[in-house]
Amino acid sequence: MSNKKLPIKVFAKRDDIDLLQNEGKPPNEKPPTWFLFGDELRHRAGKLSKSLEEVSGYFKDQGDSDLSLLISAELYEKAFSKTHRGDIVNLFSTKSTDTPVLGLDPNNNLIVEIKSQLELDLLQSKLEDYENNTSSISCLEELDKYSPFIIFDKESDYKVKLVDFQDNKKNNVAQELFEETLQTMEFQYIKSNYTDKLVIYCLKNMTEEMLNLLRESRIFSYIYSIEPMPTYDFMIDSVSEEITLSAKSPDPSETYEIVGILDSGIASNKYLDSWIDSTQSPYLEEELDKSHGTAIASIVLYGDELEKKDLVKHKGLKLFDASVIPAKDQNEIDTLQNIKEAIQKNHEDIKIWNLSVSGKKSKIRSNFSDFAVAIDRLQNEYDILICKSSGNEINYNSQIYYDRYLSGGADSVNSLVVGSIAHHNNNISPFSRFGPAPSGIVKPDLVHYGGHAIEDKNSNGVRILSEDGAVTKSIGTSLSTPRVTSLAAGIQQRLEEPFDPLLIKALVIHSASYPDGLNLSIDERINQVGFGIPKNVEDILYNSPSEVTLILRDKIARGGYIDIMDFPMPNCLIKNGVYTGQIIITLVYKPILDHTQGSEYIQSNVEVKFGTFKNKKERDTTNPRIKNPFAREESQNLLVSHIYSKPKRNPAINEFIRKEGINKLYNENSYYSVKKYSIDLSCLTPKKMENHIGEDVNWYLFLNGFYRNHILKKASNDLVNLDQEFCLIITIRDPSQKSNVYEEMTEKLDSKNFWNSNIKLANEVEIPLSYNIQEN
Repeated sequence: MSNKKLPIKVFAKRDDIDLLQNEGKPPNEKPPTWFLFGDELRHRAGKLSKSLEEVSGYFKDQGDSDLSLLISAELYEKAFSKTHRGDIVNLFSTKSTDTPVLGLDPNNNLIVEIKSQLELDLLQSKLEDYENNTSSISCLEELDKYSPFIIFDKESDYKVKLVDFQDNKKNNVAQELFEETLQTMEFQYIKSNYTDKLVIYCLKNMTEEMLNLLRESRIFSYIYSIEPMPTYDFMIDSVSEEITLSAKSPDPSETYEIVGILDSGIASNKYLDSWIDSTQSPYLEEELDKSHGTAIASIVLYGDELEKKDLVKHKGLKLFDASVIPAKDQNEIDTLQNIKEAIQKNHEDIKIWNLSVSGKKSKIRSNFSDFAVAIDRLQNEYDILICKSSGNEINYNSQIYYDRYLSGGADSVNSLVVGSIAHHNNNISPFSRFGPAPSGIVKPDLVHYGGHAIEDKNSNGVRILSEDGAVTKSIGTSLSTPRVTSLAAGIQQRLEEPFDPLLIKALVIHSASYPDGLNLSIDERINQVGFGIPKNVEDILYNSPSEVTLILRDKIARGGYIDIMDFPMPNCLIKNGVYTGQIIITLVYKPILDHTQGSEYIQSNVEVKFGTFKNKKERDTTNPRIKNPFAREESQNLLVSHIYSKPKRNPAINEFIRKEGINKLYNENSYYSVKKYSIDLSCLTPKKMENHIGEDVNWYLFLNGFYRNHILKKASNDLVNLDQEFCLIITIRDPSQKSNVYEEMTEKLDSKNFWNSNIKLANEVEIPLSYNIQEN
């Protein structure tokens, strides 16, 4: 029986103490070792210059045109950081063009716009003056005339995107030219706005001959990509299961959260009818196969009862039935249009949505998918949270993992993406697709129970309801996802707070851990099962006396940072002259996204550090470079791996590491919108323990924001002030369960003048603070 009865807590920084100003870094006068000099630099500049000579006649051939020459610039592998991007942009910049780099192509090459012969000549002159352009030339491997990324297999429907010129007028000109070309060639096509900035064309029944005609057209060099149009469907096979399930009905005196089910439709039966709030469908009844949507709905509502386990523990949830996919295959354009219509019409009342449909032919490897970009935009625009399945590999083999990359949409940055583990042995299901997602971000975020199968696909399935209400078994990430959806909705139902997708997402991920029996190394599990399997609603929202969970929900404006130099670490954790304890930190932020930047889709970053320091030093603010009156001395960030003993962090002997251990390294260049850390202070090396967690140290919590060069330029041109919303959750616990961490943290927050309160929960009974730990 859990003794978790104390609500988790919310606290805030002290604006007059903890909010500081960035002072900038002193310039690094020593260039990187890979910069070129002498003959190597001259040779590289000559190679780049010769490439430009091959396009020297472009503007004469084009005549009058509103469109420019596009060049592909291949970067040296160590030149991708923000530090070097500014130098590269400066090489291509002119007085009339300060943002010539349009974005990244699918091969991570820069797409550079050259507007005139004058700009082309100026670039040539900069390459000839190579000694004054050392850094930018060192960063470039190749320059070539841009050509589209093409995947062509056979006659089929193909998806076409045009290059984004970062200019509405030029984009309109390119679209008009493309559409005129298609009409002249009598190609059938459909145009769709995935977002207000992402326009997609579907070319119907495209043949190789049609592709060759496009290659010869004027518009070809402004096409970004041509690839097969994904189609979406669902598959659910099941076998009967002889168990009895009691139907439940809503309590008229209760208010229930509504969950949006974006699927194939929900069938009418005695278990679900009274819980369906409303429906929306663009299809006739006979065009639907509701087996899949019914299974999803049954797990949202009856998941715990079907498995006879307290996996989620909610009081019941209403369902919104949005049929977005018919019985037959449907292309991505129609699927997204149906999803958008359902969300646009109902987002004010429905904040949490389940999306368990995945695309065929849509395995994600390098760039973020258009489907992900579209659902990310929906979540930002309508302040909602989508729980998305990672996708199933149909032709799976339990021993082969190389072709199980995420399905399209499962690389969504804003969504909670869910994979599957088997409920009988806690290992990854052999069909569950996994990451990492583009740029190395963690996807899936989580896993839950979706069954296991090798030969008989349903022999180890999870229980669901069929259309007629019979209990059956089936498998799939489609069935693990609604458990997380219902968990998110169950948390929101317990909160007396306005809906906050960052908070819900952070709470669910923060609670996750790796189950006993998981047969994956620390390195493997972050890619295959994300951060693990989450706890249920009650365990997420409550602490025991020997632990405390704090939530910091805030934003960081560009130019500032947060440095809490007197973080209230409980003294009750000091044992034998050093601090002890286990600490889990989860950071979720709302990133600035831009699909035109390819693998650099995530344009902003938040860095967190947590650790100790010896002294707080007073500084001379009369110096114009110094903006902050105090600074830390002899700081040690404890969220780094090299200061911990590998033998002590062995999962075979350390249960905390086995369940919570994460081997994911983050720094200011890690543009991951979800970051999680778990540390056990007893695992520090003896020297680090002596130097950095002695009883006389001070504790700090630090957060800072970073932005890529592209979004900085754009914000400057648009006169926009950048900032970053984030939600940080930190749990500090005594592994011996003997110290009253919760009580002392509450007292310290008050004594150090931090605003704090228990998280506001519905129907909450107040528990006395002096809850006696020895009675549990």
